[in-house]
Amino acid sequence: MFLIAGAFAGFRVSETWKLNLEDVIDEDGQMNLSIPKTKKKASRTVWIWKAPAHYVRALLLARLSQGAG
Repeated sequence: MFLIAGAFAGFRVSETWKLNLEDVIDEDGQMNLSIPKTKKKASRTVWIWKAPAHYVRALLLARLSQGAG
């Protein structure tokens, strides 16, 4: 997921390490990643392309089935 956040959403390394499951917004078939505090102390939400979003969904389902939350 870190590679997708960096390559397809332009996240900085420090922003990817701060990601939590609740920062992934998956509604109506569209996926967004939310960063509460960026380098400039502001928040931002980034839309994820369809193909990488499928991978993130599969990863999240696997994590949730193993008890992550």
